[in-house]
Parts: sequence; C-alpha cells; structure tokens
Amino acid sequence: MAGAAEWNLTIRRAIGIAVFCALFTGTSAAAEGAAEAVRWLRYASLAEIAEAYPRKAAAEGTEGHVEMACSVGADGGLFACAVDSETPTGAGFGAAALSLAPRFRADVTSLGPMPAGFWRVRIPIPFRKAAVLRC
Repeated sequence: MAGAAEWNLTIRRAIGIAVFCALFTGTSAAAEGAAEAVRWLRYASLAEIAEAYPRKAAAEGTEGHVEMACSVGADGGLFACAVDSETPTGAGFGAAALSLAPRFRADVTSLGPMPAGFWRVRIPIPFRKAAVLRC
C-alpha cells in the first residue's frame, strides 16, 4: 500500500507542476494594444490559486476556467478587472479570479508605448483540482 500512496503523491506533484507551468510559461496573457506578450514580474502562485478556489466547488470536485480582462497601471498593477468568461457559471470561479488580481504585476516595458491605463490584458485562470490538493 505504501507504493500506491507514494505513486499517488508523485502524480499529484506532477499534475500541480504541469498546471503551474501551463499557467505561466509560454502561455502569457495577451495584451490588447501591444504587439508583444506580457512579461509578468509577479503572478498568482499555485498556492494562492488553491486558496482562492471556491470552497463548495472544491468540495464537489468541480473545476473551472475564467478569462479575466484588466487594465494595467503605470506601476504594473491591475485595476478595473472584469470577468469576460466563466465556466461553469455560478460556481464562484469568477469572484475567485477577481480576488487574485492584486497578485499580478506586469512589466510595463513589455506592453509597448501606450500610456498607462490604456493597456488591457486578458488573463486565463484555470481552476483545477490539482491546485487544491496542495501537492
């Protein structure tokens, strides 16, 4: 039985790492009005996503996905965020994603020559059971 438990832990860690990598490496948010992809100085960690995961959805094993659109300030912080899409609706994932906005900080030099406040970014946030496992 110890072998099965060890294998389960290994799989959970692999899934957690895969989710983190899929979120923030090679799939950066798209910047509207900027040719380049956004470089992030800070973004929500896997632990922060797990903390924001809606409790009822976690208890039921429900996964979700949110597309969040935000303006970027001169300091790289996000403001005026809104949920563009949420799946499934009504499970609390939209509110959870919005609560993560303060965790993000963009490198404004990666956004192009537009004035602060005109930069808009779309951020995909997948909520997966692996994040809740806290591997």
